[in-house]
Amino acid sequence: NLEGHINTGNVKVASAALITLSVALEHYGEYSFEQTDEERASVIRRLSGLLIKGIAHYKGAISQEAFRTLTEHVFLSRSISLEYKREILVLTGKRILTLVADSRGESSELGFYNSAASLNNIYRFISEYTSEIGEFGIESSRRVAFFPGTFDPFSLGHKAIACTIRDMGFEVFLAIDEFSWSKKTLPHMLRRSIASMSVAAEPDIYLFPDDVPVNIANPHDLKILRSMFDGRDLYMAVGSDVIRNASSYKARPSRDSIHSFNHIVFARQARRTEKEDN
Repeated sequence: NLEGHINTGNVKVASAALITLSVALEHYGEYSFEQTDEERASVIRRLSGLLIKGIAHYKGAISQEAFRTLTEHVFLSRSISLEYKREILVLTGKRILTLVADSRGESSELGFYNSAASLNNIYRFISEYTSEIGEFGIESSRRVAFFPGTFDPFSLGHKAIACTIRDMGFEVFLAIDEFSWSKKTLPHMLRRSIASMSVAAEPDIYLFPDDVPVNIANPHDLKILRSMFDGRDLYMAVGSDVIRNASSYKARPSRDSIHSFNHIVFARQARRTEKEDN
C-alpha cells in the first residue's frame, strides 16, 4: 500500500508514505516479532529499498523528501545503534551514490541544498562510526555484469533478467544507450528514469553512469570499462539475438574487443522474416 502511494504523482501522499517508511525503518529493531535473522534482514531490505525508490522518483519534490527523511530519521537518529545504521548504509549507500547525479530535485537551488544537507547527514554518521568503532569493511561481489541496451522502455522482462543475474551472485550495471540506429526510441532521459525507478528497490542492481559512454563495438571504450572494475570478474550480459546480429560480434577479434570478455547470454527467439513465415 505504501509503495503504491510512492508511485503516485501526488507529492503530499507520497511524502506521507516516505515519512512513515523512514520511521518504521528507524524503529524496526524495537518491534517484538518472532523472526529469523533472514526474515528480519528481508524486511529491512524492503523498507530501505522503498525509500531508495522514492529517491529515484521522477518528481523532484518526492525525490528530495525521500532523501531527506531517510538521512534524518536513520543516520541522524539517536535512538538506534551505530551498527544498525551501518547495516542500512551498506544496503543503500551505493545506490544513493548512483542516484544523486540523476536526482530530479537538483535542478533547483532548493534541491541542491537538500542533497547537500542529506549527504552531510550521512557523512556525520560515517565520521562518528569510524571514530568510535573503526572502518566499515564493506564487501562487494567479485563478479560484475554489464548489461547494455536501449531498454525502450524498460520492461518487467528486462527487470526479471537483471534480477536473475543478480541472484547468480553478480552486481548488475544497466547501461542505457543514448539512441538506436534501428529504432525510434523514447528520449534517453525518459528511458533512464523508467529504468531507475524500476530497479531502485532491488539490491545490487545499478544504473551505469551516463558520463562514461561505452560502445561495445569500440575496443577503447571496453578497455576503459574493464579498468573501472579492475580486480573483479567482468561479464557482458546480452541476448542471443545481439550475438547473432550485432556488428561488434561480426568484426574480427582484437585486443580488448567484445570477444575477449566473459559473457552471460540469455536466449531470445530469432525474429522470423515474412518470407520464413510464409
